[in-house]
Amino acid sequence: MVTDMNDISRASASLGASLSRMQNLPAVDNGVQVIARLDALLINFANFEQRVAGRFDEVNRNIADVALRFSASDFNNVARLENSRLVTTRQSVLSPLRTPLNENVEDFPATFEQLENLNAVNINRLLTTYGLPTNGKVDDRRRRLRKHLGLHLLN
Repeated sequence: MVTDMNDISRASASLGASLSRMQNLPAVDNGVQVIARLDALLINFANFEQRVAGRFDEVNRNIADVALRFSASDFNNVARLENSRLVTTRQSVLSPLRTPLNENVEDFPATFEQLENLNAVNINRLLTTYGLPTNGKVDDRRRRLRKHLGLHLLN
């Protein structure tokens, strides 16, 4: 019987050690570690999703900007073509160009005469609006503006 008691004692000690380690098993600790890892993955995924959504927003803004610029460019090409076919008299009506952001230009000269009568400040304003340099003499700047508008004069 003593031998049986010794066996029981050793088995009890072994069982006690095993039981204390069992709390780390996922099936026993209700998967706390697994759930913690899954929570961390969900947070990482949510952060990644936000970054991707931000990138898509940025790409969509860039596409919209390019579309706007293409629209302005198309409009301006038609206006230049119309202006290039003018028989330039003082009362010839000009087709206005738009800004690179497809906006109408304030105080655009309606006729060739108005364009020719612009002062240096207004010529510079129009050149700046169209992203053209404002250096040189007034006559050079006026020629630059005419060329940009599609007006081809023989002088």
